[in-house]
Amino acid sequence: MTTLASAIAEVAAALSDDHLAAVEAACVDQVSFDAAARAAVRAVVPGPHRDAVGPLLTAWQQEPNLPGSALALAIASLRAAGRVADHPDVKVVCTGPTSPAAPTRLTSEVVLELVANATRRVTLVSFSSYKVPVVMSALDAAVTCGVQVDLILESQEHLQHGGGAETFTGYRVFVWPADQRPHNARLHAKSVLVDDERVLLTSANLSAAAFNSSLELGVLIRGGGIARSIQQHLDALIAAGVLRRA
Repeated sequence: MTTLASAIAEVAAALSDDHLAAVEAACVDQVSFDAAARAAVRAVVPGPHRDAVGPLLTAWQQEPNLPGSALALAIASLRAAGRVADHPDVKVVCTGPTSPAAPTRLTSEVVLELVANATRRVTLVSFSSYKVPVVMSALDAAVTCGVQVDLILESQEHLQHGGGAETFTGYRVFVWPADQRPHNARLHAKSVLVDDERVLLTSANLSAAAFNSSLELGVLIRGGGIARSIQQHLDALIAAGVLRRA
């Protein structure tokens, strides 16, 4: 693998897909490498993660006559390959204090992107559901576009702080009834599944604090059949009556 190819792979491993897409877009209009090209690429990456593009810029500087469009094509090819590969692509997702060690986005940003890109189905699993207007608006828009939206929650009582069950009438809502679980057991899983292809596994409940400010950790997994297997597990619990319509 050439130095430039290695640098592209290193940057792709360090950045989330949307940040990598922004780098791709910044490169495409650059005639060659110069100070302006360096500044343009660095500018599209958020401050805490800007140093992640260092290896790419260093490698490009060694081949300064290479047009930015060629570099953008290489990045686009790598992103496309990652989407169709059988092996899963895994990215860390964080909320709360940032650090260079976690080149990621807020949980809310990832959830909104997942919902916005859904074409068939969204399944959101959460212990509790406190009304998050921006997320609810995204889910409403998905329903309008014909996407099936399912919420799987701990119990119907945990809808209260979200404005009551009427807040969720546009979706199918499932709960884990007390008669279907061992004593003191809780639905503690939190995840967002989209189209059997992508899944966010997270510590964050559906709440404004968890999505935007609390210290939360998660992983976004694309491909590899992971999302499909989780969705099949949840569907099996619904079919068996373990999870029931609220």
